[in-house]
Amino acid sequence: MIEKDYLKKQIDLFFQELVAVLTKKTVKETRFKEISNLSEKYTQHGIDFFITSSFEEITASYGKDIETLDIIIELLFQMKDESIEIVDKLEKIINYTNQNSLNYSFRRNEILTQILVIKT
Repeated sequence: MIEKDYLKKQIDLFFQELVAVLTKKTVKETRFKEISNLSEKYTQHGIDFFITSSFEEITASYGKDIETLDIIIELLFQMKDESIEIVDKLEKIINYTNQNSLNYSFRRNEILTQILVIKT
């Protein structure tokens, strides 16, 4: 009887952990959709465009539109855990924006600091 209770408890625990894993995936997918919707709303491109495009393509598309580049920086920062390429691209965009902006941005520098920590 004790062995049966133990097995039932293990099965219940397995299903709890399985539900937790599946829920995390759903949360991640939902978060990606929300970020993509925000991206389309404020930049006219989905987040996929910024993930797959090179730094040069992004800066060619948005030039010196600092406000939109700040939005792109924030969107890509939310995706930083996806790949190191995103982190590298984000660093380049921040440096480009800092060079072309007339205003100092605490947020940009805060993100840049966090990126440098991630890269080390």
